[in-house]
Amino acid sequence: MIQMVAVDAFDAEILLRYLQDHGLLSGAFRRNPGLIAHLQMASSYCIWNDGDSALALMLEIPLPEPNTMDIMVIPEDKALGKKKEELVDFGHRLRDRWFSAMGMTRVQAKVPASRVNMQRIMRNLGFRLETPTGLRDAIQLGDNAPEAVLIYGLIPSDPMKVWSDQKEQVSA
Repeated sequence: MIQMVAVDAFDAEILLRYLQDHGLLSGAFRRNPGLIAHLQMASSYCIWNDGDSALALMLEIPLPEPNTMDIMVIPEDKALGKKKEELVDFGHRLRDRWFSAMGMTRVQAKVPASRVNMQRIMRNLGFRLETPTGLRDAIQLGDNAPEAVLIYGLIPSDPMKVWSDQKEQVSA
């Protein structure tokens, strides 16, 4: 079972190194490292674990629009996206946190098109892909060419994802 533990904060330098180590340091952060300090101060941090090891770091980033939040999930476990049953269950608990406890009306995530594991994680948590072809050339990670960013969204009226041994399905 996936659990979540809140972390007080990372200092900006640790967050910078963490993003670098995971290949998620965009050109914008490289050109303006002060943005990392703003991200660090604005975000809440949670570590997902299975009781034995860390599975992912999640940043919750408030957006200017009231009751909306951007999240960034940085997987530590390369197979996390394949843990469908656990992610579906965890997605229900995250919905309770975001919509019931925090009063959010929208949670979204921007995922680089090359990050297939992160795309699986978002789908298994119940997020809906809102930009099927992505925002073209929207992010440049490291020295790679610019690539598309996919936007996943979740609102309270979205159907809850349900896990079945036979097949994955969405219920109303």
